[in-house]
Amino acid sequence: MKEKDLFPPLKKHFKELGYTVYAEVACWQRGIDFVAVKPDHHIAVEMKMGFTAKVIQQAHGAKVAFHEAYVAFPVKKPFLADPHNSDTYWALPVRLREKIYHCKQRGIGIIQVIQPHNTIFTSMLSVPEKPYRLFDFSQYTESDDDEAGLPYQKGVSAGYYELEAIKAYVRLNPMASRQEIYEKVNNHYSNAASMFGAMKSWRGFSLKDFKNSLRI
Repeated sequence: MKEKDLFPPLKKHFKELGYTVYAEVACWQRGIDFVAVKPDHHIAVEMKMGFTAKVIQQAHGAKVAFHEAYVAFPVKKPFLADPHNSDTYWALPVRLREKIYHCKQRGIGIIQVIQPHNTIFTSMLSVPEKPYRLFDFSQYTESDDDEAGLPYQKGVSAGYYELEAIKAYVRLNPMASRQEIYEKVNNHYSNAASMFGAMKSWRGFSLKDFKNSLRI
Protein backbone atom coordinates (compact mmCIF):
# COMPACT_ATOMS: atom_id res chain seq x y z
CA MET A 1 0.00 0.00 0.00
CA LYS A 2 1.17 3.51 -0.82
CA GLU A 3 0.16 6.88 0.56
CA LYS A 4 -1.81 7.70 -2.58
CA ASP A 5 -3.97 4.60 -1.99
CA LEU A 6 -5.50 6.31 1.05
CA PHE A 7 -7.03 9.02 -1.10
CA PRO A 8 -9.96 7.15 -2.78
CA PRO A 9 -11.67 6.04 0.46
CA LEU A 10 -11.06 9.41 2.09
CA LYS A 11 -12.39 11.26 -0.94
CA LYS A 12 -15.50 9.04 -0.93
CA HIS A 13 -15.98 9.72 2.79
CA PHE A 14 -15.93 13.50 2.42
CA LYS A 15 -18.03 13.52 -0.72
CA GLU A 16 -20.69 11.54 1.14
CA LEU A 17 -20.63 14.33 3.73
CA GLY A 18 -21.42 16.82 0.97
CA TYR A 19 -17.94 18.21 0.30
CA THR A 20 -16.20 18.81 -3.00
CA VAL A 21 -12.68 17.39 -2.91
CA TYR A 22 -9.52 18.73 -4.56
CA ALA A 23 -6.13 17.02 -4.48
CA GLU A 24 -2.67 18.56 -4.02
CA VAL A 25 -3.59 22.14 -3.20
CA ALA A 26 -0.75 24.63 -2.80
CA CYS A 27 -0.69 26.51 0.50
CA TRP A 28 2.13 28.69 1.78
CA GLN A 29 4.79 27.25 -0.56
CA ARG A 30 3.86 23.61 -0.01
CA GLY A 31 1.17 21.19 -1.07
CA ILE A 32 -1.72 19.93 1.06
CA ASP A 33 -2.61 16.34 0.17
CA PHE A 34 -6.25 17.18 -0.35
CA VAL A 35 -8.96 19.56 0.76
CA ALA A 36 -12.69 19.07 1.31
CA VAL A 37 -14.72 22.16 0.47
CA LYS A 38 -18.19 23.51 1.12
CA PRO A 39 -19.05 27.14 0.29
CA ASP A 40 -18.67 28.21 3.91
CA HIS A 41 -16.36 25.53 5.29
CA HIS A 42 -12.93 24.29 4.15
CA ILE A 43 -11.04 21.28 5.53
CA ALA A 44 -7.40 20.34 4.93
CA VAL A 45 -6.33 16.69 5.17
CA GLU A 46 -2.73 15.47 5.35
CA MET A 47 -2.03 11.79 4.69
CA LYS A 48 0.89 9.66 5.80
CA MET A 49 1.59 5.97 6.06
CA GLY A 50 2.06 6.40 9.80
CA PHE A 51 0.93 8.69 12.63
CA THR A 52 4.06 10.82 12.67
CA ALA A 53 5.15 14.15 14.10
CA LYS A 54 5.68 15.38 10.54
CA VAL A 55 2.06 14.84 9.46
CA ILE A 56 0.87 16.64 12.62
CA GLN A 57 3.16 19.56 11.80
CA GLN A 58 1.87 19.67 8.22
CA ALA A 59 -1.77 19.67 9.34
CA HIS A 60 -1.05 22.39 11.87
CA GLY A 61 0.53 24.54 9.16
CA ALA A 62 -2.57 24.17 7.00
CA LYS A 63 -4.81 25.67 9.67
CA VAL A 64 -3.81 29.20 8.69
CA ALA A 65 -5.93 28.85 5.56
CA PHE A 66 -8.60 26.30 6.50
CA HIS A 67 -11.38 26.06 9.06
CA GLU A 68 -10.32 22.54 10.04
CA ALA A 69 -7.36 20.20 9.60
CA TYR A 70 -7.06 16.42 9.86
CA VAL A 71 -4.30 13.84 9.75
CA ALA A 72 -5.11 10.51 8.09
CA PHE A 73 -3.15 7.27 8.14
CA PRO A 74 -3.75 3.51 7.74
CA VAL A 75 -4.16 1.12 10.68
CA LYS A 76 -5.03 -2.55 11.03
CA LYS A 77 -6.68 -2.00 14.40
CA PRO A 78 -8.16 1.42 15.21
CA PHE A 79 -7.58 3.19 18.51
CA LEU A 80 -9.76 5.70 20.32
CA ALA A 81 -8.12 9.11 20.64
CA ASP A 82 -10.27 10.67 23.33
CA PRO A 83 -8.16 11.88 26.29
CA HIS A 84 -11.37 12.18 28.33
CA ASN A 85 -11.98 8.44 28.09
CA SER A 86 -9.52 7.19 30.69
CA ASP A 87 -10.24 3.50 30.06
CA THR A 88 -9.01 3.67 26.46
CA TYR A 89 -6.66 6.66 26.33
CA TRP A 90 -4.37 5.72 29.21
CA ALA A 91 -4.10 2.16 27.92
CA LEU A 92 -2.35 3.42 24.79
CA PRO A 93 1.46 3.54 24.50
CA VAL A 94 3.05 6.73 25.84
CA ARG A 95 4.39 7.91 22.48
CA LEU A 96 0.98 7.47 20.88
CA ARG A 97 -0.67 9.44 23.68
CA GLU A 98 1.85 12.22 23.14
CA LYS A 99 0.91 12.52 19.46
CA ILE A 100 -2.78 12.51 20.30
CA TYR A 101 -2.14 15.22 22.88
CA HIS A 102 -0.31 17.36 20.30
CA CYS A 103 -3.24 17.02 17.91
CA LYS A 104 -5.74 17.94 20.62
CA GLN A 105 -3.70 21.00 21.66
CA ARG A 106 -3.65 22.20 18.04
CA GLY A 107 -7.27 21.34 17.27
CA ILE A 108 -6.27 18.75 14.66
CA GLY A 109 -8.60 15.84 13.95
CA ILE A 110 -7.50 12.22 13.53
CA ILE A 111 -8.80 9.88 10.82
CA GLN A 112 -7.76 6.23 10.69
CA VAL A 113 -8.16 4.26 7.46
CA ILE A 114 -8.72 0.69 8.65
CA GLN A 115 -7.05 -1.97 6.51
CA PRO A 116 -7.60 -3.99 4.46
CA HIS A 117 -11.12 -2.76 3.71
CA ASN A 118 -10.41 1.02 3.76
CA THR A 119 -13.06 1.75 6.39
CA ILE A 120 -12.93 5.32 7.67
CA PHE A 121 -12.79 5.82 11.43
CA THR A 122 -12.66 9.39 12.76
CA SER A 123 -11.17 8.90 16.19
CA MET A 124 -10.93 12.60 17.08
CA LEU A 125 -12.77 15.55 15.58
CA SER A 126 -10.90 18.68 14.63
CA VAL A 127 -11.71 22.02 16.25
CA PRO A 128 -13.10 24.57 13.76
CA GLU A 129 -11.35 27.94 13.73
CA LYS A 130 -11.51 31.04 11.57
CA PRO A 131 -8.65 30.83 9.03
CA TYR A 132 -6.16 33.65 8.60
CA ARG A 133 -6.60 33.69 4.85
CA LEU A 134 -9.41 31.75 3.22
CA PHE A 135 -8.83 30.33 -0.25
CA ASP A 136 -11.31 30.94 -3.07
CA PHE A 137 -12.09 27.58 -4.69
CA SER A 138 -14.59 28.97 -7.19
CA GLN A 139 -11.91 28.74 -9.91
CA TYR A 140 -11.35 25.01 -9.35
CA THR A 141 -12.87 22.09 -11.22
CA GLU A 142 -13.10 18.76 -9.43
CA SER A 143 -11.61 15.87 -11.38
CA ASP A 144 -12.13 12.15 -10.93
CA ASP A 145 -8.51 11.69 -12.02
CA ASP A 146 -7.05 13.68 -9.10
CA GLU A 147 -4.49 11.84 -7.05
CA ALA A 148 -3.18 12.85 -3.66
CA GLY A 149 -0.12 11.82 -1.71
CA LEU A 150 2.36 11.81 -4.60
CA PRO A 151 5.45 13.86 -3.70
CA TYR A 152 6.13 14.91 -7.29
CA GLN A 153 2.60 16.28 -7.58
CA LYS A 154 2.84 18.65 -4.63
CA GLY A 155 1.11 21.88 -5.54
CA VAL A 156 0.39 20.91 -9.14
CA SER A 157 -3.37 21.42 -9.03
CA ALA A 158 -3.34 24.75 -7.24
CA GLY A 159 -0.10 25.83 -8.89
CA TYR A 160 -1.66 25.42 -12.31
CA TYR A 161 -4.69 27.55 -11.47
CA GLU A 162 -2.64 30.21 -9.70
CA LEU A 163 -0.24 30.47 -12.62
CA GLU A 164 -3.08 30.76 -15.11
CA ALA A 165 -4.61 33.51 -12.96
CA ILE A 166 -1.26 35.35 -12.86
CA LYS A 167 -0.91 35.15 -16.64
CA ALA A 168 -4.48 36.32 -17.18
CA TYR A 169 -3.97 39.33 -14.92
CA VAL A 170 -0.67 40.28 -16.55
CA ARG A 171 -2.18 40.06 -20.03
CA LEU A 172 -4.73 42.67 -18.96
CA ASN A 173 -2.23 44.66 -16.88
CA PRO A 174 1.19 44.24 -18.53
CA MET A 175 2.78 46.99 -16.41
CA ALA A 176 1.65 45.46 -13.11
CA SER A 177 4.31 45.04 -10.45
CA ARG A 178 4.90 41.81 -8.54
CA GLN A 179 3.27 43.32 -5.47
CA GLU A 180 0.19 44.37 -7.41
CA ILE A 181 -0.17 40.92 -8.97
CA TYR A 182 0.25 39.32 -5.55
CA GLU A 183 -2.50 41.52 -4.10
CA LYS A 184 -4.93 41.06 -7.00
CA VAL A 185 -4.53 37.34 -7.77
CA ASN A 186 -5.97 34.78 -5.39
CA ASN A 187 -3.11 32.89 -3.70
CA HIS A 188 -1.93 31.40 -0.43
CA TYR A 189 1.53 32.93 -0.17
CA SER A 190 2.82 35.17 2.61
CA ASN A 191 4.36 37.73 0.22
CA ALA A 192 5.02 38.43 -3.45
CA ALA A 193 8.57 37.08 -3.33
CA SER A 194 7.47 33.69 -2.03
CA MET A 195 4.67 33.46 -4.60
CA PHE A 196 6.91 34.16 -7.59
CA GLY A 197 9.68 32.03 -6.14
CA ALA A 198 7.26 29.10 -5.96
CA MET A 199 6.04 29.74 -9.51
CA LYS A 200 9.64 29.73 -10.69
CA SER A 201 10.64 26.54 -8.89
CA TRP A 202 7.41 24.57 -9.51
CA ARG A 203 6.40 25.83 -12.94
CA GLY A 204 9.55 27.41 -14.41
CA PHE A 205 7.66 30.70 -14.71
CA SER A 206 9.54 33.98 -15.14
CA LEU A 207 7.43 37.13 -14.90
CA LYS A 208 10.01 39.12 -16.85
CA ASP A 209 10.12 36.58 -19.68
CA PHE A 210 6.34 36.38 -19.78
CA LYS A 211 6.00 40.16 -20.03
CA ASN A 212 8.61 40.19 -22.81
CA SER A 213 6.66 37.54 -24.70
CA LEU A 214 3.58 39.78 -24.64
CA ARG A 215 5.50 42.53 -26.45
CA ILE A 216 6.35 40.34 -29.45
